[in-house]
Amino acid sequence: MGKSFAEEMVNRKDWWLAIHFSTFQARKDLAENRELLEVKSFVVEAFCPRYTSMYHRVGKEARKGVTSEAQKAKRAKKRIRNPRQLRNIRRLRRESGQQSQD
Repeated sequence: MGKSFAEEMVNRKDWWLAIHFSTFQARKDLAENRELLEVKSFVVEAFCPRYTSMYHRVGKEARKGVTSEAQKAKRAKKRIRNPRQLRNIRRLRRESGQQSQD
């Protein structure tokens, strides 16, 4: 009962990682519970660095199409650098009744 986590992992490492951190399991976690995938990614990175790339690859695929509204707005502002374009956008927003967010 007094065994440390590291001692227990030595005995289980062969099968435990294969069961819990397979590509299949990562995709299943992604579909069912994204938070679990993030926790498992952290655990894999901390304790089993050689498995990290597999879980990061699945996580990266999951994040490909997901961008927050704040990121989208930031990108849009970066694209508009010409002051004339900004004035035109503000004018169009005023005319359509929207408030300026700049």
